[in-house]
Amino acid sequence: MIDWLRSAPIWLVGALLLLLTIGSAMAASQVNRSLLRGPDRLSEAQQGYVVSSVYALLGLLVAFTFQVAVERYQARRHLVIEDATAIQALYLKSQLLPEPHRSTLSNLLVSYAENHVALAKARSKDPNGPQLLQRNEMLLHEIWRVVIPAFASVKTLDFSSSFVDSAAEVVRINSERMAARRPPIPTTILVILLVYTIVAAGVLGSVMKGRRGIEVSVILIALNILALLLVMDINRPVEGTIREPQEPMERMVQMLQANPPSSYDAKQAPTNGSATDHLETEAGKRAETSSFATSGASTLHVFAAPLTTLPI
Repeated sequence: MIDWLRSAPIWLVGALLLLLTIGSAMAASQVNRSLLRGPDRLSEAQQGYVVSSVYALLGLLVAFTFQVAVERYQARRHLVIEDATAIQALYLKSQLLPEPHRSTLSNLLVSYAENHVALAKARSKDPNGPQLLQRNEMLLHEIWRVVIPAFASVKTLDFSSSFVDSAAEVVRINSERMAARRPPIPTTILVILLVYTIVAAGVLGSVMKGRRGIEVSVILIALNILALLLVMDINRPVEGTIREPQEPMERMVQMLQANPPSSYDAKQAPTNGSATDHLETEAGKRAETSSFATSGASTLHVFAAPLTTLPI
């Protein structure tokens, strides 16, 4: 039962739960009509108190369970952002390393980020899932194999401690993401909620009368089941339909791919020959400007001279 709830499709669980709750309500209604008669029958006020108490307690249980599931979902979302930030920070810091450590570590980080995106989108029954997990551990091991000699090459610099801290941050967030992808709510609690829902439907069906009462009961039962299915879906980090978005990781991967290590190389300063040619070109431009100004002044003088002979 517990294993089936973890792997069964949500729609199948909802359909089965709807049938069980409606059956419980109909059975309780028949029992109430045939057995509880005369002085043993509860008054309408008492029936209202019982139904209100039962569904108030059920609402509190569902609300607390939903809060736990949503908090874990938000934690998974924040871990995606932290993972992208940590990988990008280590990638940028690796550009300060000497070769071949810079290129090797940069390529490993790109592959590691791409594998993280694919692993986050994989389902538990995905045939590539075990391979992605194995590749994730292998890439993490390779990253540390490169970090060790890279640290030795810069250990005399203040930058070295920050570099190692960034690498350790990548490992820490990877462990937290793996742990956060396990269901936060124990399946036993979900089973108890389902049983309580079925019993509550029976209590509701025992007091509802007439066509209008049956319609209201079905709507209330359906809404209650919908809330439970929402909790169960959020509680499935791998198989659920409500999963943390991977846009931060995808944008970070695109940034790494668009900026390889060669893009961070400083531009070469001009050589002595090119600098001399540049100075000679500038001097020639200034000489041409000066001769143009001199010729312009002479022309103005030629055109201005006859003006002095004109009659006033």
